[in-house]
Amino acid sequence: MIVILIILFCSCTKVVNTGASPSNKAYVINLDLTAGGLPSNYSFIIVSSDLKSFLFNTPDTAYHAITSGATNFYIESYSNGTTINSNNITLSGNTYYSSLIYNQATGVPGIGVIKDDLTAPQSGYIKLRILYSVDNTVANTPAKISIVNQQTQDSIVNYNRTDLDFFRIQPLTNFTAIKAGLFSIYVDNTIIYYNLSLNNPKSIFTILVNKKASINSAYYYATNYFINK
Repeated sequence: MIVILIILFCSCTKVVNTGASPSNKAYVINLDLTAGGLPSNYSFIIVSSDLKSFLFNTPDTAYHAITSGATNFYIESYSNGTTINSNNITLSGNTYYSSLIYNQATGVPGIGVIKDDLTAPQSGYIKLRILYSVDNTVANTPAKISIVNQQTQDSIVNYNRTDLDFFRIQPLTNFTAIKAGLFSIYVDNTIIYYNLSLNNPKSIFTILVNKKASINSAYYYATNYFINK
């Protein structure tokens, strides 16, 4: 096994605000879990309830204002502009969401949407979640994903098989409060990142871990994160 540690980006998220009433707007960020934070092979097309169309490419580090109500989410091939898959979600007003593209055992990527609770943690704490994915060239095997505060030894552990686990098992997508500090990330008890500094008090983070194919049938982990709020 080859382990390569990659931090690809860290940028503050800004919410797009059109001036409309928050009760009429939902806020959506788009994440391609198959790309490990890199520019992906796919684009997101969103058709809102007022029939406005939006096109987003990843990495996406901002929440975008979308009219709430019945909303269509599409995966579009970046190379040829064809639609690969879609999903219909009813978005609630004044609510934050992550739209996720993920690999499936069928070989056709899926798209789903989860709610993001951006309620601030208490003083001295941050909130974070880890989203784990695999390339479609890597076996989709179960993995134990852990993050440990190196000073306090507080930890968050998720058992994740990827695919639809993101939507069936809510704790895999929840933000969890933990004391701010320096962190280590583990996959199946093997460290893949050390001294990750998450010291912004009362901030909310998403960490993306992507298992990627390498030469000689080995693999490595691409790790990156961003600030949701």
